[in-house]
Amino acid sequence: MSVTTVTTAAAIQTAVQKSLELPLAQASQFLSSGVQIIDSAAPVTFPTLTDDLDDPAYVAEVEQIPESDLSIGGIPAMPSTMSGLKQIVRVSNLDLRSSVLDLSSIIQSRLVEGVSRKADTALFGAGGSGVTDIKGIFNRNLPSLDIGGPMTFDKLLRAKATITRKYVQQTSLRFFLHPDDVAGLEGVKDSTGRYLWESDITAAGQLTFRGIPVIVTDRLPSTTGATPTGRGLLADMSGCVVVRDLSGQVVVLRERYADTDETGLRAVARLDLAVLNPDKFLVLSGIERA
Repeated sequence: MSVTTVTTAAAIQTAVQKSLELPLAQASQFLSSGVQIIDSAAPVTFPTLTDDLDDPAYVAEVEQIPESDLSIGGIPAMPSTMSGLKQIVRVSNLDLRSSVLDLSSIIQSRLVEGVSRKADTALFGAGGSGVTDIKGIFNRNLPSLDIGGPMTFDKLLRAKATITRKYVQQTSLRFFLHPDDVAGLEGVKDSTGRYLWESDITAAGQLTFRGIPVIVTDRLPSTTGATPTGRGLLADMSGCVVVRDLSGQVVVLRERYADTDETGLRAVARLDLAVLNPDKFLVLSGIERA
């Protein structure tokens, strides 16, 4: 059989039909870490009790029962001033028609991933106002443990003891550590040359420390200044809530760019974060890295 441009084109189309190389990127991790997610486009207030109500008194029969004071507070989230993460891309209709792949769906999926990662970075961040943009988890008044040097197994044990002392259930905890800190810990060996830290053999690729899952992410912000130090986090993620208005919604704009024969794709995400119980979080600060 002779090779012609027709047969060559058919072979090329078959070869590339199910492949498209995309840039490598870290998956969204904050939203998949066990955090509560509530859907609301309007402002939300989460009620809180500011009194413990843990001091009842012994009262004899027919005697007056003493009253206790009760104060109810509220934690606001998703103010009307909160902005959304938005992006528009323009694609030539010729490219959409001539592509052997469903290029529109691929770009839409990539847009969703992009805004999700941006939101993830903001949720893990140390900035934001909580008024017009997301106030990150490291920009909150949370309990902190100063590591004061490189991360070690002893420091992880100390962090675990510190947070469980506040009655936080160990089964709900997650460590969030930077890849550099995890690499340093994984390289530690005992006197016989065996590595001390190994993956959980019951869950492929899942790191745990004393039964606590370890989530590895480079979105943990370092401090700023002349001598920046790293951060980590030990948390029960049920202590915070993500309020979600839109989560990576994509709209196809077919008419806006009709005069240039293009199609627009718009992605929008609007989220906010509320910390309901600061005692369920422990910031690991002062981590020194080589």
